[in-house]
Amino acid sequence: MGKQRIGKIILLLFILLMSMACVVIVGTDYFQIEDIEVHGNNDISKEEIVKLSGIFKGDNILKLNKGLVKRRLENNPYIEVEKIDRSYPDGVHIYILERKKGAVIPYLASNILIDTKGIVLDIESEDKILDYPIVTDLCVKSFVKGKQLIAGDDYQFRALLRVLQSIYDQELEDMIKEIQMKNPDDIYIISNRGIRIKLGQAIDVDNKLKWLKTEQFKELKPDSSSEWIFDISIPGKAIFSPTID
Repeated sequence: MGKQRIGKIILLLFILLMSMACVVIVGTDYFQIEDIEVHGNNDISKEEIVKLSGIFKGDNILKLNKGLVKRRLENNPYIEVEKIDRSYPDGVHIYILERKKGAVIPYLASNILIDTKGIVLDIESEDKILDYPIVTDLCVKSFVKGKQLIAGDDYQFRALLRVLQSIYDQELEDMIKEIQMKNPDDIYIISNRGIRIKLGQAIDVDNKLKWLKTEQFKELKPDSSSEWIFDISIPGKAIFSPTID
């Protein structure tokens, strides 16, 4: 028997022994899940997330299907899974982001609630009072809870998401009553004080919206007898006048 053949036999025996060892280890109590930790949750309880995950204490950690757990969790539209880690020998760590309601889109006899990424979180009746910016004139093609809304005009939708993200990044959401998207190249915002704000295109939105945090904007007192516009469509420049364009 040649040395090469002996080497192959030894290798096969080694693989067989390792396979048997793995079978024994998988079947032991050593790798049974005992500790499940959840990170990133605020409004949703740890107990609810663990329940949704389908992971039970006593499950074998080596048999954990992370893809399946992620799908189970994200059946809840308010949960976005960042990652799921095994912590050997008996721990599992679930990292999530909680999606937050960002805007209301009136649609037929209902209101669609989306987050700043356009994910549909809920559908409410049109008569329910919702304390979020209202988006008007957005063309809605279709929507499913837990998925990103599909708009009839992708350019219009992307412009809205840029505006929404900036509003929440700068914590201006309590100041905004309405976002008018009829013309995505000439966007208007209505403040909670009734001031009409001309944003223009969804370009350099952060710098434009910074004007809403200034003392000058806070001190504005529009004349109720005419329509005043706070024009911030040109970055670095703001004009407040009764001009109607």
